[in-house]
Amino acid sequence: MIRREESMNSFWNNRDFRQKMLNHLGESTGECYQYYSFLEKSFCFSDNIQKITSDIPYSKCSLEEWYRVIYPADHVRLMRYVENIFQKERKSYHFNYRIRNRDGQLIWISSKGKCYF
Repeated sequence: MIRREESMNSFWNNRDFRQKMLNHLGESTGECYQYYSFLEKSFCFSDNIQKITSDIPYSKCSLEEWYRVIYPADHVRLMRYVENIFQKERKSYHFNYRIRNRDGQLIWISSKGKCYF
């Protein structure tokens, strides 16, 4: 029997389907959606991320590239939080951080979800 977590991982590990799903969610809600692939060690964003910021030029980026986009005052706090996630100390997450939008203004991002390792 396949566990739910295994089923979710195989579902999201299909890159084409994952991007279509993120884009569908982004288009239907007007929000930007992200997924972190522990397998690929990269963030995947809905394509509408480019409408929000030019600092993430593609729908996919590494953790290091993502950290470079985050407002410096939020780095230490966010890096500690993410480290706890990678150490599997958290099964879900909810954190806020700032990035610069296309006009150079700081905007708050709220990120929340469940972790599937």
